[in-house]
Amino acid sequence: MTLVQEPAAGTTTALLAVRDLSVGIRRGRTLVPILDSVSFTVRAGEMVGLVGESGSGKTVSSLAAMGLLPRPIEVSGGSIEFEGRDLLTMDRKDVRGLRGAELSMIFQDALRCLNPAFTIGDQIAEPLRVHRGMSRAQAHARAVELLELVEIPRAAERARAYPHQLSGGMCQRVMIAIALACSPKLLIADEPTTALDVTVQKQVLRLLDRIQREMDLAVLFITHDLGVVAEICHRTAVMYAGQIVEEGPTEELFRRPRHPYTHGLISSIPLGGEEARRFGTIPGTVPKAGHWPAGCHFSTRCPHVQAGRCDTAPVPLDVVESAGFAAPVPHRARCVRARELTLEGVV
Repeated sequence: MTLVQEPAAGTTTALLAVRDLSVGIRRGRTLVPILDSVSFTVRAGEMVGLVGESGSGKTVSSLAAMGLLPRPIEVSGGSIEFEGRDLLTMDRKDVRGLRGAELSMIFQDALRCLNPAFTIGDQIAEPLRVHRGMSRAQAHARAVELLELVEIPRAAERARAYPHQLSGGMCQRVMIAIALACSPKLLIADEPTTALDVTVQKQVLRLLDRIQREMDLAVLFITHDLGVVAEICHRTAVMYAGQIVEEGPTEELFRRPRHPYTHGLISSIPLGGEEARRFGTIPGTVPKAGHWPAGCHFSTRCPHVQAGRCDTAPVPLDVVESAGFAAPVPHRARCVRARELTLEGVV
């Protein structure tokens, strides 16, 4: 398996800093927790993978960062800072001014997200007219250029088409073009290849990787596929049951995982050739939101659990190792046994 290494140099200042973010869903007078003190950062020019099973809290984290949480879901604590400004305390009008211009998002299921009543060109042109003040003609010309950027053939012709006239892969490329229209500083990609077949998935991933490098974008890439993260992400954060359970440089995290859940995910990655091995499995299921076990949220499924240590008090996300990126970048794990366990990774 080819693992992405962190860039040799760059800024240590976080473009996006999520700190102790807690989110819940309102059920009458009760707020059922969905996220529990989630913290991670994304720096300029790097791609960070946010990975975990369905229901772990990945999409809720991204929607909170964009200020798009639907009711009755609400933030109950923490902060979300973009370039040092807390989006949770900013005026809503100011946040709307950032969204689509400085912060952009690629959503799941492109065909459902695109408006069937408007042409592709009009939908790409909209953020350009709203945020950049372009005329209709200028925005249309730029829309064609963006379609060419995302490698859609016959761009001028496709700009006049409607979403139902394009394939799933092309619609996803259109979503990428819309997200890139105003040259944002941060791009959040929420499982952008989920509804695509394997061949088209690889094409879209190569496209995102190329655009990220060429535009020097900061990208938060959300997925349940660790194999994808290994290929394109500089750093990786692993989510389980509403928490970040491990984060660090991708190469380091894959070669030496420090949380049993991360190890379980890595052991389930199919490897070919000389690296072929028996698939690993994780017994049990993810606990429902608000019904997490005491102590470590993974304790009921963990093969290394120790009664009295892992299942009593909340476990903090502690530094276990550091790696260089102009200054030390921590490798953190939410496990009381992180320093004593030897968990197999991939080479």
